[in-house]
This record gives sequence, structure tokens and C-alpha cells, in this order.
Amino acid sequence: MLSVPTRWNSTYFMLNRDIKYEGAILNYIDRDVGLTHHLEFGHLRVCDGDIVDDDEQPAVLQRLKIVISGSMVGPLSIFKLHRLKILLSGSIDGEVIISEEPYVSVPNKSAKCEWCFASTNLKRCSACRVVFYCGNTCQKSDWKLHRVECQALSKVDKERIKSITPSIRLMVKLYLRRKLQDEKVILTTVMDNYNLVESLVSHMTDIDEKQLVLYAQMANLVGLILQWAEINVKEIAENFSKFSCNAHTVCDAELKPLGTGLYPVVSIINHSCLPNSVLIFEGRLAVIRAVQHIPKGTEVSISYIEMAGTTATRQKALKEQYLFSCTCIRCVKLGQNDDIQESAFLEGYRCKDKKCSGFLLRDFGNKGFTCQLCGLFRDKEEIKNIVNEIQSLSEKASFSLSYGSIL
Repeated sequence: MLSVPTRWNSTYFMLNRDIKYEGAILNYIDRDVGLTHHLEFGHLRVCDGDIVDDDEQPAVLQRLKIVISGSMVGPLSIFKLHRLKILLSGSIDGEVIISEEPYVSVPNKSAKCEWCFASTNLKRCSACRVVFYCGNTCQKSDWKLHRVECQALSKVDKERIKSITPSIRLMVKLYLRRKLQDEKVILTTVMDNYNLVESLVSHMTDIDEKQLVLYAQMANLVGLILQWAEINVKEIAENFSKFSCNAHTVCDAELKPLGTGLYPVVSIINHSCLPNSVLIFEGRLAVIRAVQHIPKGTEVSISYIEMAGTTATRQKALKEQYLFSCTCIRCVKLGQNDDIQESAFLEGYRCKDKKCSGFLLRDFGNKGFTCQLCGLFRDKEEIKNIVNEIQSLSEKASFSLSYGSIL
């Protein structure tokens, strides 16, 4: 319509008049359940046409309801939870269970689009000289948030701007987005609000002193960038701890890292070493898909780590990165025959005693490897030398095959 000369003026006057009522429309959306249904949830499938009772819904929804019920009261929040219950009441293999845009996100390198993480046709923001966009569409999508971030970054001196890492920028954007939502510049919804971030676990009591000092230093830098009269450095440090446990690396289809995003709803989903769902990314959209049939009332789970490892390896990775021990059905078999056989297949080495048919497995103290049958012990250096020897022979064999010769 705007391209028709005879209609341009009337369209302009119509939009100019209607923009005054933007706040009223947003307020009406919050009050009218039917309108909300049409605008946001009309595309969702109703499973069995039933509402799931509280004791039947997946645990992830129960936790989500606890978070939201104390922060958003009214028909809108109840209705959205109602729809989410229906969505998660059951699923089939390959079905999308839930998807979420990041609350905040940043590219892992400066030379990527701030919105979609593309690395081509980039143009730098002329004001802050930090952020890139691949086109007008992405710039407009990010403008409400970047407008205030740009003002903050523009005040930082050139030397200090070099020390602003993606993690620092992610935290700055977190607080700016919260402020914009408080001021109703950015719409707050059940799936997009700071209360979900507050509900995430920080594990502050489990962090060593060295890491706490680092978080405090990073929090002070965030405070210098924001330059707010009142800012809670302790809260910022705690949020950095939340980032370490809950932020996700956004990857492309080839699993190459593109950036980091905070997805509060996805982060509520628990870990299992035998998950019934998987997290994938479609652009910057986080998508949880079922990898098997999930009966109604079953908790949705994903794996936080690489699953092709022994129980001891997985437990170590979870403890170091996420500060908890897994008690899933696969991990409770630790030390049992099934677990030993699986560990031998994944990470074991044949026992050096030729009369023994056992496998050397990494011990829990990570001091070396012990045969699960005869108890023979080998230290890590000995195993390392064997691995290097095998790798060298493998490379020689590969080279020989490439050139048609034999050893």
C-alpha cells in the first residue's frame, strides 16, 4: 500500500494516529485471553483436547509454573500456562516439544551479526563501533535493546572496550533488557521475563574463592559500562555464576559455535544421561525435540554433556561444569557389571596380562587405570605412552595407504 502514491498519505495518517494507542493495545493483550490466544498460541496443537492436571504434567512445567505464578498474575499468565501444559502433555518421536528465543544473546566473535550470527555482508554500528549487523532487518529487530546498549558502549574508552568479552556484553544486555521490560519498552510475557532468569540456580556456595574473585571483577566492569547510580555488584556476580551453568552455546547445523544465548525456559529442563529429548538450534532459536515417544506425565529431559563417555567421565564433567552429580538410571549402575562392560567398550584398554581377558578402566581418583578383573594397575603416564604409540602407528598406516605403499 505504501508504494501506491495515492494511498501513501492516508496510510501515514492512519499509522500516525494509531501509534498513540500502542500502550492501550498492549494492555488489552494482557487482559483479553481470546486475543492472546489468537496472536500467540493459535498455531499450537492440542494434545487429546484435554487440560493436564497438576499431578499429571511434566516436572519441567511444574517448576515453570512455580516461577511464573508469583510474578505474573491474571488471565494471561494462567492461559499461557494452560497452553504450555497442553503442548507438553505428550509427544512423539521427532516432535517439537518447546522452542524459545534467547532472553539475551551475543556472537562469540565480533565479526558476526548481532541478531542472526551471520558472518557475511556485515556493517558495523557507526556509533559504538562494537556491534555488526548483516542488514536492516536484523538491525531493526535488535534496535530497542541495542539503542541503549549502544549509548553505554559509546561512553567506554577505547582501551577498556578491548577488555569487553562476550560474557561481559551478555551481562550488560541482560540488565538493559530487564530495565526496558520494567519500563514496558519491551513486552514482558510468560516465556520472556526476567523472573525466569532469577529462578535459575547459581551454585554460588559451591564455587571456589578464585572464581568468586573473577566474577566480582567482571561485575565491576559491568557496573562501569552501565554507569547506573544504584547497581548490585553482588547480584551481577551471582548472575555470572548462573551464566556458567545455564547459558548455551548456539551452534549451526554442523555444530560449529556461533554465539552464546541465555534460554531460561530451556535451562529449567533437567539433565539425564538417557534423555528423551534433544536440544538443537535453528538459527538462534532453541528447539527441544523428542527423540522417543514421551508418555503424558513424563518429565522432559536433555543431556548437558557428551553422552559417549563412561559413567565416571560423565559424572566428572557434570560436577566440574554444572556442579551436580547425576542420578539418572544410567548413572545409578555405576560399578555394576553393565556399567563396567559399557565403560570397557567406550574407554577401556586391554589388560597387559596376557592371561587376563579384562579391561583397564580409569579409576575414580583419576590416578590411573585398573583392570576390572585382575586388579592390575597402570598409571596415567604408561597409558599415555600407549595411546601415543597407537596414534603414531595409525598415522603411519594412513600415510602408507594414501600413497599406495605398505609398512
